[in-house]
Amino acid sequence: MQTYIKIGEQYLYAYIQIREGKLWFRSDRGFKKSIVQQLTLTKISDVFILEALGGKQIGFTYEGQRYTIYEVGNGLGDYVTSSLENIA
Repeated sequence: MQTYIKIGEQYLYAYIQIREGKLWFRSDRGFKKSIVQQLTLTKISDVFILEALGGKQIGFTYEGQRYTIYEVGNGLGDYVTSSLENIA
């Protein structure tokens, strides 16, 4: 699924997927090297979910870095929160 994600102060449009106990995301940046990260779900902490402007914002901390995933379209929020609900 594709959505906006904020890492620290940087905003990206990224493809995200949850599989094998990890949250994977990739952001293509034209001629620059793509950003690809995999976050182990069990290492995610400080999970919060906000409902704002008709969509969800799912935030968490991973290895000291703050991440926020913005729901774009139907189903993304439920897809991510169902995997993080045991962590919250």
